[in-house]
Amino acid sequence: MVPSARSRRSIRTTSRRRLLAATGAGLATALAGCGDLRTRTLDRPETVEEDGQTHLHFDDGDRRTATISLVDRWDAGRLPYAIRLPAWHAADTYLERLRYELRPLGGAGTPEFSLTRPGGYPWEPIEFARGDDPEVTVIAVPELGVQGRGSVAFDLLVEPRNDEAFELRLDVAATVESSGVLGRTYELEGNLVRTLPGYDRFD
Repeated sequence: MVPSARSRRSIRTTSRRRLLAATGAGLATALAGCGDLRTRTLDRPETVEEDGQTHLHFDDGDRRTATISLVDRWDAGRLPYAIRLPAWHAADTYLERLRYELRPLGGAGTPEFSLTRPGGYPWEPIEFARGDDPEVTVIAVPELGVQGRGSVAFDLLVEPRNDEAFELRLDVAATVESSGVLGRTYELEGNLVRTLPGYDRFD
């Protein structure tokens, strides 16, 4: 039996639809695979101690992607004292999001943290709150916007709870995006511990 012209057109149309569907599925899979290849988690930063500051260096091979630090900015004669949390990233990248969790260790009691209002261009909403653990203080900006094009720093005032020095753990989570259509996305995870003074340092 010879197929009619209508049947042949129907077969060709069905074949084209199947081809387009298969091509679309393959393209979607390829793009999803590219997305997976573009995203890299950097969760083993190098910790560097310096006088008055501790740094987390996040490297992709030989390339430094970002540095996040805790810096002492306190004067021995004044309370509350100040610390700074600066975040630097490479020139061809921008900081998409940033989250800090501050946790005192060793049962030292939770210090009173006050966030100094950041300057510069208007900011997207900043979360400054107690965490699920009542001893944890959270600073988070899910979308940094224009602020993420440069370095970002938060200044905090600290009122200790006890006379003795205490250890403060800083947990960091951030997203850094490379410029360009095929740029890489970096998910940063790390933590550092720094000793901060208690009341007796200011007697």
